[in-house]
Amino acid sequence: MNPSNPEITGSSHILPFNQLSPDDFERMCVWLVRREGFQSVEHLGAAGSEQGRDITARREGKSWAFQCKRVQRFSYADAKKEIDKLPKDDLPEVYVFIVASNVSDYTRKKVRKNYPNMDFHFWVKSELDVMVKRHPDIVDEFFQLSLKKDFQAAAEIKLKVGDQFFNPSTGSRPHPVKGERNSPHGFNNEGLPDWGSLYTVIKISNIGYEDGELIWKPDEEKTKFPPLFNFDHHRIEFNPPRVIRARKVPPDAPSFFFDITFSEQDPYKFASAIRDLVLRKEQYEIVLQYWTARVDGNSNPRKLIIKGDFKYFYDMVIKHWEDFGFTDLIKHARVLE
Repeated sequence: MNPSNPEITGSSHILPFNQLSPDDFERMCVWLVRREGFQSVEHLGAAGSEQGRDITARREGKSWAFQCKRVQRFSYADAKKEIDKLPKDDLPEVYVFIVASNVSDYTRKKVRKNYPNMDFHFWVKSELDVMVKRHPDIVDEFFQLSLKKDFQAAAEIKLKVGDQFFNPSTGSRPHPVKGERNSPHGFNNEGLPDWGSLYTVIKISNIGYEDGELIWKPDEEKTKFPPLFNFDHHRIEFNPPRVIRARKVPPDAPSFFFDITFSEQDPYKFASAIRDLVLRKEQYEIVLQYWTARVDGNSNPRKLIIKGDFKYFYDMVIKHWEDFGFTDLIKHARVLE
């Protein structure tokens, strides 16, 4: 990073392109063209400016030319001056003005009307700002690091689902219905599991440059389970750290449990129902809404979806029945290969 490059404060929003020298602005444009996936990129420099183009490149079989203008104003007359410099026997198929200021709709339309044989693009101020910020290495090279921190400063917490397993109850965790007691091994005398239990870990990260507080809640309207399960009796256990440090990933991903009881209590109907879960490839879908409480207010809500099938659950139930001799239930539940 060049220490002479411009620095802006937290009150700024758009990158200060006009504070770059003309040469640095042009060099930044070369970096941007390359980062945007163009091939055969050539920086023509002063020689190119005499022919209305600072950079040439190719993409998808087409020839492109770029004119870099670090100016406070850019009019149709300015555009015409550069276009008329282009060699008549070597016109690009696509011509891009990269401009540090805004360009009016009038100017854009007039350029396209008066030069219909070329495809014109305008990468200007706000659009240019968005494009450059997609490439942190360009920000690091041409602007002070404090700028990078400014537009990425606000805490932004993200959640990601790790490995997950939907199990029958084992009796090791409290019953999801208050006052109910667990059966031995999590299964009653008729072979029914007390409940089903999803286990996963939730990976947490904060990509911002300030600490943030994680706020979350279940979205019960969008959470879905097949009719075998009794959604009236479920419990969520999830205790993530309240504050997530800036640019950090907590060393231990917190566990997430979703325990839910069954609506079917007849053992043979239950056996048929879990068989159908597998045959129909039915799935559960648990939805959490979460957002980041940060210095400048709460972020927009995000959604975490935990989704999976019941094959592992089915296998664990069958294993218990095999171990404890529930052969009739196995016959009802058996999925023919």
